[in-house]
Amino acid sequence: MHRLLKRAIMNANETGRRTARLGAGLFALAMVLATACVGYGLLFSRSVPTTPLVVPGRTPVYFAAGDWTLYGSSDLIEPQDVSITGAAGARVSVLSTLENCMWCFPENTVELDGHTFHYFARFTVETTGQYEVRIDYASARGQSGAIVTPYISAGDEDIEVFLWIIAGIGIGLVGGLAGVILFVVGLIELRRSRVLERGI
Repeated sequence: MHRLLKRAIMNANETGRRTARLGAGLFALAMVLATACVGYGLLFSRSVPTTPLVVPGRTPVYFAAGDWTLYGSSDLIEPQDVSITGAAGARVSVLSTLENCMWCFPENTVELDGHTFHYFARFTVETTGQYEVRIDYASARGQSGAIVTPYISAGDEDIEVFLWIIAGIGIGLVGGLAGVILFVVGLIELRRSRVLERGI
């Protein structure tokens, strides 16, 4: 009887320690993941992949099928200055307005290397592949640069940030609560083992 009680005390003690350690580890992991999600949402989800274009000149660019936007470092470049040609010679229409895109609200500006680029045109690529972007820009109008980016709605970035923050909060709450519960259960088990030990 005495031997069985001693074994039960040892088992309870070991179980309590393991459960408490598991709870503490789970809580710490949840906090790290939650912080990473919130940090990514605030810092990195706003980053926009950009491709600089030669102005004036030709730039080979690999486009995925979808909508794209053109930005200039000044208001000097106009949509009619830009021509986009595919490998087979097919031309891509460059639109200067929101024609055929009633609910498009592109970002008005993009920051890159300390420079602000302003939206001035958009286009749609039907087939993924290599294209040539040609900008016939009169230098007499002054210096300017240009970049092309995937189409990003002004609201898309805010939604993405919001979702990352919500995900971080959810992971923190669920994982943190589970960790606390396991830790408390472990402490209770340790206390039970000590009570049994005193009763020997």
